[in-house]
Amino acid sequence: MSLLKTALLLGSAGAFSALAGAAPPFSSGPPTGMASNRPYYNNCTVCHSSTLVNSGSGSVVLSGVPEVYVPGATYTITVTDTELTARRWGFEMIAQRANGTMGGSFTITDAVNTQIQSSGALDYVMHTDAGSHAGMAGPTSWSVDWTAPQLADGDIAFTVSGNCANNNSFTTGDKIYNNAIMAAAPDGSIADAYLIAQPNLTNPKRGRTWTITGRVRNTLDVPASFDVVTRIRMPNGSYYPPTGWFGGPTALALAANASGFVRFNHPVPMQAPLVTATYEMYLRNPAGGLVYQDSFAFTVAP
Repeated sequence: MSLLKTALLLGSAGAFSALAGAAPPFSSGPPTGMASNRPYYNNCTVCHSSTLVNSGSGSVVLSGVPEVYVPGATYTITVTDTELTARRWGFEMIAQRANGTMGGSFTITDAVNTQIQSSGALDYVMHTDAGSHAGMAGPTSWSVDWTAPQLADGDIAFTVSGNCANNNSFTTGDKIYNNAIMAAAPDGSIADAYLIAQPNLTNPKRGRTWTITGRVRNTLDVPASFDVVTRIRMPNGSYYPPTGWFGGPTALALAANASGFVRFNHPVPMQAPLVTATYEMYLRNPAGGLVYQDSFAFTVAP
């Protein structure tokens, strides 16, 4: 395998590494920046680190996100955690434009169970202590209102991390999941489907496996088939591999107006160069035509 076939995300997860396994459980709400969102894609495994993200049999699901938002309209967005054995629950969600800025605004409608915490100009919605529903079996849901931008201002990605915890008062043994879904801008050029690249971390290490999920939303009123491919753009502008694809093609068949995902697992060789580059993901139709694309910066860590 080529040394380049492991290049990965420019991230700040390491800034939180001291928290992992040492911090108390965040029953009253997690730190901001844990919504599996750009630019660093951190999630709850930064602290709840005994299992990998999306490694259990449960899920976190976003519902109520419009396929195409109406400027200024308000929608009720619901987050649902599901895990058979969990007995405490949490989440963090954000809505962002492609440039990482806030997309629209959230309004709390259930102050007992949900709250907004801000980091700079970004607002994150998350659970409260009461909203962690200690001792309760799931599924567990939280709802919040989201108001779209007053003008059509780009597609908006909703990303979320969900914590399905065991209620043992520690950060061990909990199951972490993430998800993402796009709300398209009403700009007259609605794509057949939308893609969000969601890596499991931003600083993958040599000798480990790095996982990237592509979240796809079919906006067609009929079933549709797509495939997803990836490649790496190096700092000098060249591509790896020079021809063909780094990942895929991976096929995905979706029902009308349905969502799904593909997942790429990239082993990182011990001799991988410590490069910083860009991971590009493309959603294509059966004829190979481009439907949508997403990308993010990455760095291989020692």
